[in-house]
Amino acid sequence: PSTLYVEVDSKGERVTAVRVGGQVVPVAEGVVRF
Repeated sequence: PSTLYVEVDSKGERVTAVRVGGQVVPVAEGVVRF
């Protein structure tokens, strides 16, 4: 199984940083755009 941790920083309603970490088994690859 995979364990994924996501942490998001924001100022008001604006996202200023996103951190992702953990241990995963790779099954897909992609890009997230805002």
